[in-house]
Amino acid sequence: GYGWYDTQRDIDFLPTPTRAVGEQEIGFFSVHARLAHVTEREHWYLRPQIDAGVTHVNLEDFREQGAGGANLDVRGHEETYVSLQPAVEVGQEIERPDGTLVRPWAKLGITHFLSGPTPQITAVFQGAPAGVAPFSVTGDVDETFADVSLGLDVLKEDGINFRFNYTGQFSEDMKNHGVGLKITIPF
Repeated sequence: GYGWYDTQRDIDFLPTPTRAVGEQEIGFFSVHARLAHVTEREHWYLRPQIDAGVTHVNLEDFREQGAGGANLDVRGHEETYVSLQPAVEVGQEIERPDGTLVRPWAKLGITHFLSGPTPQITAVFQGAPAGVAPFSVTGDVDETFADVSLGLDVLKEDGINFRFNYTGQFSEDMKNHGVGLKITIPF
């Protein structure tokens, strides 16, 4: 993937409050593999699984504008994240009289980062005298997250399918929530 991100940094230590702006380009490449085994019963299933992933992120350098010597020159760098995600999914299949299949499912697991969850940027003020060393700011991201997913798939005989889902990730310092709706219509 690749993206452009606008940054805005308000500076209020100057005589007149000012805003520095910049645009950073970020690219990433990710590889994930899954090992799973499905145990099927008459109308339900159990799927233990483990995912392993590596994500490499390339953050390009960028220069702020708009704040004179208080602008930052931010150095580009690369980061690599390695993760393991064991989980267990359970689901059921219900056939309605009209032939529609309804599949409720739930998945519980964890995501654990084996390396990489300490992002860092290094920058220097554009107005700093020659010889002034750059400074670095390091983030602290939790290494382990609890993962929760709930969903409902509806598969109609005419080929129109619906998926409704919720995804949550929870750690000591972070919470992420997501909802989704997917509609598939054959043509």
